[in-house]
Amino acid sequence: MPVVLLSHYFQFTILPLYYNSITFFLYSISKPIFLSKRISIYLSVVLSTCLAIDLQAQNQYTDSLKRIVEKNQVDSKVKINTLLLLAKYYQHTVSRYDSAKTTLDEAIQMAARLRATELLIDATFNKGVLLYYSYGNREEGLSLFQKSYELALLHNHPNKLSRIYYGLGIANDHIKNYRATEEYFLKAYNYSIQFKNDVDRSKVIMGINSFYIDRNQPEKAEPYTAEIFTLVEQSDNPVVLTNGWSFIATMYEREGKLKEACEAKEKALTNQRKTNITIDITLNIIELAELYWSIGETQRIKELGCELFEYENIPNYTIQASVSSMFVLFAKVYEKEGNYEQAYEYQKKASELNSKIADSKLNDKLAEAQVRFDWKQQQEEIKFQANKLRYRSGIILLLTIFSLLTLLALFIFVRNSKRRHTLSKVLLEKNELLEIQKMEIEMKQEELTTLNNELAYVNKNLDNLVKEKTYELVIKNKKLIDYSFLNAHSLRGPLARIMGLVNLIRLQETPPESVKLINMLDASSKELDEVVHKISKIVESDELLNQ
Repeated sequence: MPVVLLSHYFQFTILPLYYNSITFFLYSISKPIFLSKRISIYLSVVLSTCLAIDLQAQNQYTDSLKRIVEKNQVDSKVKINTLLLLAKYYQHTVSRYDSAKTTLDEAIQMAARLRATELLIDATFNKGVLLYYSYGNREEGLSLFQKSYELALLHNHPNKLSRIYYGLGIANDHIKNYRATEEYFLKAYNYSIQFKNDVDRSKVIMGINSFYIDRNQPEKAEPYTAEIFTLVEQSDNPVVLTNGWSFIATMYEREGKLKEACEAKEKALTNQRKTNITIDITLNIIELAELYWSIGETQRIKELGCELFEYENIPNYTIQASVSSMFVLFAKVYEKEGNYEQAYEYQKKASELNSKIADSKLNDKLAEAQVRFDWKQQQEEIKFQANKLRYRSGIILLLTIFSLLTLLALFIFVRNSKRRHTLSKVLLEKNELLEIQKMEIEMKQEELTTLNNELAYVNKNLDNLVKEKTYELVIKNKKLIDYSFLNAHSLRGPLARIMGLVNLIRLQETPPESVKLINMLDASSKELDEVVHKISKIVESDELLNQ
């Protein structure tokens, strides 16, 4: 910890020329002091952020970051953070956009593999900014903004939404979708207040204020203007103060208060130096110099020019363009003072630097075009290989399907063969049973034929049979009539006389021995009388039936 504090002390108090030696000296002593690879790596990230003003120091800065990424013992999240730093350096300091894109892709892949969602959101958003602003690929840039927004919602990281909403607002402002711009800016503002992020809040307030002023709605911009003044009074964050005083300077310049604008811009530059972001420092210097030219302060312009010329060798188009603008401004200053020779020299330097910038841009564009062509070729090769693999996969799939269908057909054929065999067996048994049943039916038919013949014979001789039966019945009936008559007269007559004699004998006196015999005779005669009565009734009923 003392080493880190010492580094920050030198960083913000000693002249920038000594940043490089102090930074790497402190890094070299951090290892033996802490005896921990991970702590020394963290320190190297902190110490490396001290951007130097010469090319050699920048190369050492880049190399130190690369060494951190390449170390196997380093924690993966530290590697991702280092990749994000390296991508920011490539994008904003040396304008190597392809290197920045490759580095961000590596960071995204590593964060996705480790499921480090916060770092994944940052890397995705940064890539969207790179594609949208540096490459001009607005469609893909907006897509990445939207993806980072969805990741923040999905993994519950609302603290990231302020920055994302602000990026979406600026992107929609470029495509003139002003309703969406206002909506996103206000959401970004609310989230920055909710999570007390003054850096995002200052950027969002500036964006909202500029948006309303450009739309001729100053009444809506007034509350945010007042908030900027409150923010610069209360905050001690150099980034917040830089943003706030830059905005106040722009506001004063718009109102024509150039001296107040210069004072505000001086405060912005003072705080900007503390951030050590070289490209922003150079932009603030040239803007402040142009403000001083507006009020005729040539001496301060020269002082600012001397400071800016120290960044001349940094290979960044924006920085070199600022230096070129300062050369032009110096030419105007010396021309105003009557020193035409010096004015000519600075004008010549500006022309040479502009030519150099143009040539460098052309070379970089050619290199970038070559990289893009190579990338396109690689994509086409990958596509060709993918199509080839897809073709092979299709053939393998078709062969697999054909084999499966063949096996299925074979299985169905075998199963149907077994079924046919079983069904043939069953049908054979059924046929044998049907043959037996057929023979039984034929026998039954023969019996029925015989019975039909007999029935026909009977039907044919039915009249004769009826006559014969009628004759037989007539004879039987006659015999019954004769029997009835015989029973009624011939049999009942003697029986009645016997019963009459029995009654007469009872009227006379008879010995006791004879009484018993008389009673028995009476009972027998009565029993015989009942039998005769029954026979008479049967005969009478048969007669009635015959009638």
